[in-house]
Amino acid sequence: MSDICIREKEKRANYYRNYQATSYHGKNYAVQSCPVKSRSLYNAKQAGCEARTSTKNVVEARPRAILSVISKFVLRRAGLMAAPPGRATERHQLKTISKTPEKRVETPRQNLDQLANEIIGSVQKRKHTRYLNLWERVSLYNQKFRNYPRMDWDKGFIKGNWLLGNWYGRDSDFFGAYPASCFTRIHELFKQDSDVFLHLFAGTMRPQPPNVITFDINPEIKISRTVRQKVKGKTVVRKRPEIIKPTIVDDVRNLGYNVKITRNQNNPPKIGDHDSYILRKGSIKVKVMGRTRYKYWWIIRKYSRAYRKIFSIVDVVYADPPYPGNFHKFNVLPFRQQQVLRDLGVLMPKGSFLCWLDTLYPMFRKDQWKIIGTIEVRIGTNTQVRGWTLWQRK
Repeated sequence: MSDICIREKEKRANYYRNYQATSYHGKNYAVQSCPVKSRSLYNAKQAGCEARTSTKNVVEARPRAILSVISKFVLRRAGLMAAPPGRATERHQLKTISKTPEKRVETPRQNLDQLANEIIGSVQKRKHTRYLNLWERVSLYNQKFRNYPRMDWDKGFIKGNWLLGNWYGRDSDFFGAYPASCFTRIHELFKQDSDVFLHLFAGTMRPQPPNVITFDINPEIKISRTVRQKVKGKTVVRKRPEIIKPTIVDDVRNLGYNVKITRNQNNPPKIGDHDSYILRKGSIKVKVMGRTRYKYWWIIRKYSRAYRKIFSIVDVVYADPPYPGNFHKFNVLPFRQQQVLRDLGVLMPKGSFLCWLDTLYPMFRKDQWKIIGTIEVRIGTNTQVRGWTLWQRK
């Protein structure tokens, strides 16, 4: 074999050896050997990488690549370096919000007892002889929306699939509002025999006293609505600023409050059915007179009298919470959906309904809620699929 063939084989062997040595799990870090076969240093520089043929340089490049990755990780954790675009996690977004408390919304203190008395005094409830069953609700919906796919009812369960499409003529610039005709359709199922409605995470939903109550964390929501007027036969589009104030300004975490009680094991705290319940319990070791004793503690979830009054008259609750990954757009922190559903299960009366619009199927207690239907909502192409989950309080 000629000397030229031997040299060519050695070059190829060195190239593949260097390329494999500087790659970790299929990803190349700080120092890379040239992925393009180049016979000269000039061609290697044109490809954007260094031509390294010696094993010594490759071994020295490994710790430098690892140190660069570790340093970037430490700087991001310390908040001195921004996360890479397109890879920012929800945890990084929450840390950014928590480090800027001046931008967070602080809920003003309301006199909830006085507000509850005003709501209860103004609400007008009619005396029902009989509530509609699920089949009657679906039939009324199909009569109202005849030009759209029908909803179905089978064995005590409502099934539906709504194709709404994009709403290019939206009259509000608020992010997170209901899609076109989404609320009108869901309201058609419950408006026939229900009197009092509560909008949780109300957003741009206007309160309509006395029977429509809104609940939101923002005391004022400033939006600009699009108004179309005809002037001399031409349609003129104008922006009109508007301020929406919810009926109740509070956080959903404040529907209940936790109380820690330390007592003897033989004297546990008394819990009411609609007043409170035990979240968790445990014990700690305590030394008394040189002896090891146990102290037992209970964390109890309690509810204020005002919220119990307000939710006791509510027939239907509509909830459109921020979807996972969108909490930073509303400048709020994520909450536990399971806890909110449990609080509503304690506060709301038996037979009332809860309609929850989300991209996830939240956890719930089967001794509190009975699921009566699911409705799939599709807006358009390249968008998330949402869904209404319908519950009835047991």
